[in-house]
Amino acid sequence: KPAGVQVVLRRDGRLADVLMVKRTPKGDWDVVTCPELASAIGRVAEVAIPFRCLSADAHDPLAFFVTLSEGTVEREQHPRHQPIEIEVPDERFGVRNWRA
Repeated sequence: KPAGVQVVLRRDGRLADVLMVKRTPKGDWDVVTCPELASAIGRVAEVAIPFRCLSADAHDPLAFFVTLSEGTVEREQHPRHQPIEIEVPDERFGVRNWRA
């Protein structure tokens, strides 16, 4: 499903923007429209990526790395050796996992 998707958070001085791109069968990158994609950057960078923008359904597995690059040079990747792996939550996730 969402294979080959990258979310890019860019900062140029005080200005920041976020976009999602997906690899085409030819190997190029196309921008994916996702109006709900949001970001904030300061001392901490935050990105909100709705699962629907990844075409991911409940219980689908997702895996990702967080990479810090400067221009085209990769400076850091976290975790270093294997991706963070999650399962897309279903509509009952909050009920099963949160109590007040």
